[in-house]
Amino acid sequence: MPARDELTLFAERLEAIGAPYMITGATAAILYGQPRATNDLDVVLSLNDATRSALLQAFPETDFYVPPELVIRTEQARHQRGHFNLIHHESG
Repeated sequence: MPARDELTLFAERLEAIGAPYMITGATAAILYGQPRATNDLDVVLSLNDATRSALLQAFPETDFYVPPELVIRTEQARHQRGHFNLIHHESG
C-alpha cells in the first residue's frame, strides 16, 4: 500500500483545486476492505476547464510526470473511461 504520505501527496492537491474525486482500485480495497500489495493509487477525477488548469499547476512537472494538456483535454472529451497518469518522480 502506498504510504500515507504518498496518498496525501495527491489527495491534498486534488482537494485544493476543488475537483471531485474518489480513490478506487487496490488502494481503496486496502483502505476499506481486504489488505493486499500495491504501489499505485487509482483515482476517479471529475475535471472541467478550470480544474484542469488548476490540476496542471498543482502537479508541477519538476515533481511529477504530467501528460501534455492536449492529452488531458482529449481524455476529458471522452464520454466514458478517459484516463491519464500522474507520476511522482521521487516515489514512482
